[in-house]
Amino acid sequence: MKITLLGNPVSVNALYSRSKHGVFIKKKYAELKKDWQMTALAERNKAKIFSPLTGRVDVVADIYFTNENIADIDNVCKLALDSLNKIIWEDDKQIYTLCLRKFEDKKNPRIELSVFTN
Repeated sequence: MKITLLGNPVSVNALYSRSKHGVFIKKKYAELKKDWQMTALAERNKAKIFSPLTGRVDVVADIYFTNENIADIDNVCKLALDSLNKIIWEDDKQIYTLCLRKFEDKKNPRIELSVFTN
């Protein structure tokens, strides 16, 4: 299954804020997460998969930045993978292999995920 999540890949370092009440995801990233969840659900339904995958999952993530040097590749998958919990897979702890590849696309930043099961 292939899922394309549109928008700038976001570093995990930018996702959260702290307050006296605890840690929370920033509003703009919560909205992005919701958009990505809707995209994932549509792709899952298009693939005729009607419930989250169970068991082992392997993922290839092609990450397209507007500038190749904008972020560490290992920091940008957290929001994308968490967005797919309960939609594509039950929990991202099911991911056994995660291959990250970094690209530049100045006009169309995105994350393209290819999901494989055994």
